[in-house]
Amino acid sequence: VNGKLVDPAAPAVSVFDAAVLHGDAYFETLRTYGGRPALLSEHLARLESAMDVAGFPDPPSAAELEAEVSAAVNEFSEGEVGIRVTISRGVREAGLTTEPESTTRIITAALITSSAAGKDATVDQIEIPGYAYPHKSANYQWQAAALRGATGERIGDLAADSRDAVVA
Repeated sequence: VNGKLVDPAAPAVSVFDAAVLHGDAYFETLRTYGGRPALLSEHLARLESAMDVAGFPDPPSAAELEAEVSAAVNEFSEGEVGIRVTISRGVREAGLTTEPESTTRIITAALITSSAAGKDATVDQIEIPGYAYPHKSANYQWQAAALRGATGERIGDLAADSRDAVVA
């Protein structure tokens, strides 16, 4: 969290963080292949776009996020790792509606234990009526609705591209 390794079982994000209070955060999920994060630059570019569109204060640089992802991955000596990079708008003072001064960076990583995880992974495009949100948001209402609409498609994650179609 914010560049520091923390015990995953210990609370590390403020209850006043915008992600906790309002789902005001964006994320990207990826995994490693051969110990290297797959398509990290592309994921971080999409995350940067989301923060720009949402007007996040003091967004972290790609270099900062790459270093934090690397540190998280390096905690595992072997095996492949699933990674989620989440950026929230930041911590608000209790009871105030003022904008936070800086974002909160949350990098989570976990060893992938399923031998089938990521095998034959593909990116397919499907259209789901009513789904037109351009980034992966912690406010998961649209993604949850889109995922429910894709029942039977064996989709594990969703994003939308600029043509208002869902990439699954």
